[in-house]
Amino acid sequence: MYTKPLSKRVEPRELVEGRKYVLGMSIPLMPAFEIGDLMLKQKKGLMPRMFPVPVRGIVEVVEVKMKRSVPWYRVKLSGEDALMATANEKKKVEGWLNSVALIKCGVFETEED
Repeated sequence: MYTKPLSKRVEPRELVEGRKYVLGMSIPLMPAFEIGDLMLKQKKGLMPRMFPVPVRGIVEVVEVKMKRSVPWYRVKLSGEDALMATANEKKKVEGWLNSVALIKCGVFETEED
């Protein structure tokens, strides 16, 4: 969890790959970008879950994709935020966030990159 004061708010449609951001509210990570991807994972016996990004959680943008003119971000959590999201199981937590959901959430720059 990011403990420093939140400073510069960022436009949710303009996040950049490789940068880290702080989210102002808890928001769920979608397990797949496309519903077909999710169904394929389920068919293979994998049951991907939606993990919540905790309030003031730090996400790192890994990839940006457009869907109907809306940016979607594949992000990863690490450290304490990943442990909180997975109920203290040591797992790699990645998922997708869309920029529309991030508008209400609030996205802020971090001082740590």
